[in-house]
Amino acid sequence: MYVHAVKLESNHKPPSQPPHPMTPVGLKKLQRIINDFQKKDFIQPSYSPYGAPVAFARKKDVSLRLCVNYRALNKITIEDQSALPREDEMFDQLCN
Repeated sequence: MYVHAVKLESNHKPPSQPPHPMTPVGLKKLQRIINDFQKKDFIQPSYSPYGAPVAFARKKDVSLRLCVNYRALNKITIEDQSALPREDEMFDQLCN
């Protein structure tokens, strides 16, 4: 298991916002998505102090897209100082 750490600016608590109001249809769809992701082991229960509200946005084909609002967390996160490695460089290292 990998333990992930988020570096925050000093004197900030982990953001945890209340959920947005959601329709009964939206709540059922959210519960289906969560159950499906847990069955596939994409997600697992968390006791993290971090929290971000979710909402659904309509796509052009009228289906719903799940959106997670991480703006509060992004505001106080200290960004990594190094850029991500380039894909072609990583493949070159694997071949050597």
